[in-house]
Amino acid sequence: SGQGMHFTIHCYKSTTPSAGMPVAFSVQLEGRSYYMCCEKECGQVVVRFKEGEVPKEIPGESNIIFFKKTFTSCCSRAFKFEYSLEEGMYLAFEQEGYLRKLILKKLSRKDEVDETMKMNL
Repeated sequence: SGQGMHFTIHCYKSTTPSAGMPVAFSVQLEGRSYYMCCEKECGQVVVRFKEGEVPKEIPGESNIIFFKKTFTSCCSRAFKFEYSLEEGMYLAFEQEGYLRKLILKKLSRKDEVDETMKMNL
């Protein structure tokens, strides 16, 4: 359909405010809920969707939590999302034919600006 997916962002109470707001992502598809998580596969961390609801509370560490951070200091509506279990790994879009798929991508430097990680809310 070319419209892409509409994600719901679920916010959680932060235990480490400096890391950014902890969030989880879910998506509705044909009346079912799926949540986004990350899993290791062949040494790579990959983005996956699993059927089910996002938990109301998440104690401690979780492979579904990302930290919401401002993309650049001058743009208040754009964000990037760092995977909570691996510092420096961010959600990013990768072009695959006509599709854009979600991947995890490592920033080589903290101050690097990578447009593929930019998400407007």
